[in-house]
Amino acid sequence: MRWPSALPILGALAHVDRQETTALAQVDGERDQAGRAAEGPFHAWTYTTDGRLAKTPHAEDAFDDVVREGDSLRPRPCLETEGLVFVRAEGDEPIDEAAALLGIRQDMGSLDLGSDHRFEARTTRWRCNWKLILDTFVESYHVFSLHRETVHPWYFSPPMIFDGWGANLRFPVARRTLADLEDEPETSWRLADHATIQWLVGGHSLISYTRDYLLLWHFSSPEPGACDARTTLYSASPARSTEDEARFSQAFDLQLRVTGEEDFPMQEQIQRNLDSGAIPGLVYGRSDPLPRGPRRADRVRRVARGASAWTWPLAVLLSPPRLSLPKPAVASP
Repeated sequence: MRWPSALPILGALAHVDRQETTALAQVDGERDQAGRAAEGPFHAWTYTTDGRLAKTPHAEDAFDDVVREGDSLRPRPCLETEGLVFVRAEGDEPIDEAAALLGIRQDMGSLDLGSDHRFEARTTRWRCNWKLILDTFVESYHVFSLHRETVHPWYFSPPMIFDGWGANLRFPVARRTLADLEDEPETSWRLADHATIQWLVGGHSLISYTRDYLLLWHFSSPEPGACDARTTLYSASPARSTEDEARFSQAFDLQLRVTGEEDFPMQEQIQRNLDSGAIPGLVYGRSDPLPRGPRRADRVRRVARGASAWTWPLAVLLSPPRLSLPKPAVASP
């Protein structure tokens, strides 16, 4: 939430009602004239944008002895930088900006995420560990087989290259047009024209960039053995015509169709096989980005054991678009 002040200060609150212990819902999707920002579904307690308890309807004197300050929503450590919002779900220590953007600050700055425009967001649920859903994005070795008709005609499967820094990764998936650059001078090469460039940020959020739009994938576990995959499309320029809307909708639908019909059902099948106990674990190749590095070795072992309680301390979100001029439109694929 952005605090109601002269400056557009961003803050984070635990989105759980202290009296109801239920998740809160926004009031009419926006803050109303009374400054309410969220309302509990059980007893309709409402809170302001800075987390203060504003109203306890029909309670009469039942809560007169409750200190209102003590019933405010819990603030969470929050950091907004380079168009990204980092929120610490557990613990109260401030977020280390250098560690959060380790290795990727220059990339995020070049993308100018803060000026992007949110087009649409959808959430789907899958019956598998969220780390399996994430894993299908961080290697392209499966493209030639699983996506032989949908993706492989336009993208290479191997080779796979990547850079890793702490919990962050960068890895492009090369289009077949990349081979056409062999006869072109290197000064004219532009990777974004010939690859989908992806960044794993903070361990469980993935940015997938293709020319004039990008997708933010955020993975969470609402319950053991389940994964919510939230996908949001952001465009460099707003959709100013029905043609723009159709193009972005087509790109969004294609991404969700491929993942929803091919990638994610396969991960559900892998989860069932792991749960059966028939296989001891997973096998990773040296070209897979996920297990490379000392901090990732334990992650792979946990995935193989099907651990559902493994969580990451930071949530990563794209910030709302700021009041700035949009970036120039780039020719569509």
